[in-house]
Amino acid sequence: MFSKVKRLLAPVLCLVLLFALTACSSNDKKETANSEGTKTEANKTNDKKNEDKKAVTISYAIPSSQANNEAITNAIEAWETKTGNKIDLQSIPDDQYDSVVKARIAGGDGIDIFKGPFQVHDVENTMVELSDEAFIDRISEPVLDSLMFDGKVYGFPGAEGVSSFGFFYNKDAFEKAGITNVPTTFEEFEKVCSTLKEKGINPIFISGKDGWTLLQHRNAVSGAIYQENDKVWDQLNNNEIKWTDINEFKVQYEALANWAKKEYINERFLTATYEEAMNEVATGTSAMLLNGSWVVAGILGYNADANIGFIPLPTSKGTPSIPVSGYGGGYHIAKTSKYVDTAKDFLRFVIDPENVVAYIKNAPGIVAYNDVQEIEGLPKVFDEIKAYIEKGQNAPHGDTKYIVPMNNNEIIAIYQELLAGRISVDEFIEAHHKSYESNAKAANIPNF
Repeated sequence: MFSKVKRLLAPVLCLVLLFALTACSSNDKKETANSEGTKTEANKTNDKKNEDKKAVTISYAIPSSQANNEAITNAIEAWETKTGNKIDLQSIPDDQYDSVVKARIAGGDGIDIFKGPFQVHDVENTMVELSDEAFIDRISEPVLDSLMFDGKVYGFPGAEGVSSFGFFYNKDAFEKAGITNVPTTFEEFEKVCSTLKEKGINPIFISGKDGWTLLQHRNAVSGAIYQENDKVWDQLNNNEIKWTDINEFKVQYEALANWAKKEYINERFLTATYEEAMNEVATGTSAMLLNGSWVVAGILGYNADANIGFIPLPTSKGTPSIPVSGYGGGYHIAKTSKYVDTAKDFLRFVIDPENVVAYIKNAPGIVAYNDVQEIEGLPKVFDEIKAYIEKGQNAPHGDTKYIVPMNNNEIIAIYQELLAGRISVDEFIEAHHKSYESNAKAANIPNF
């Protein structure tokens, strides 16, 4: 009997308890309203947004050679402190970077931010369009041009300075050898190399073990061939000419092969490292290395007192034209990212004027933003590079202009063969063009 009564009363007790809890809740809300004032619907919406806003982690893929850049890690740390969000900095070997990023994006595999040239990607389907971003009004036309694809912007600029390519040399080593003039012709340059060698100073240090450093010669050559023909990129893109048709291209590689033949470069150049190259020039044991302008910071890291200068690659005309690279296609946000707005917030933070100044001071370069004033204390070599740009002796960098994805591993391999004397200049250029052509066909580039 008791059991039966208990079963009958149970629902009634539940209802009583429910009413009691509802009343308590109502009283609590009234007390809150009495103590804090009545909350509007907007207040409630904001409360809900704040509850939903959680710290997120952005995946940022970066080439290994840049992963330990203190300027980058400082910017990340500052943003993390400000926002509470996190950056997962993923280091990928340079020679595998483009292929790994491309594969991971295709698989939707955890990349929010990545960098690099457009031509290796299906741009519209892999990158977030950024044509309405405020940075567009802050940068020069050549830099903006390097961030555009098919008339639209798909890349953020970086905080780092724009780059150029050529010989970075130890001025004290030149002075020790009695060299006072900057060479502009091949004849003048070879005379400089001969004089340095006679004085016991290795003229040019090549770090062939780190294959990407060999490609910096190719980057420098792009300025020379553009100077010869300012339509060269369009003609290559449309398959109207071949690399074998470009006279200045051949001239430049004949010069490189000649420097190797005359032993103007270091011994064991195929096994020498980038770190050795920077140390050699920093100490004046070697006079020159050929690289991008970012190398200045590395050289000064080995010897803060090193007096570094810049020599453009000699050209047939004797009036060098230096290639200027914006940001190599820029910093992109993957369309598959779950955190597009947060990724934008990070990249906007990085290029805030105050952060650009901090970045450039840490990693010296040529400032690309019109709202960032001249930065005191930068190495004077950047003034030398800037002087060429101001005189109009500059050209767009080839990697931002031709649309065919290049197989860098193949190019590095034939560089090594050329420098070792195992192939001729004609064989090098033919192999270079075959690589270019086969990659164009594989990428289904029209007209190939």
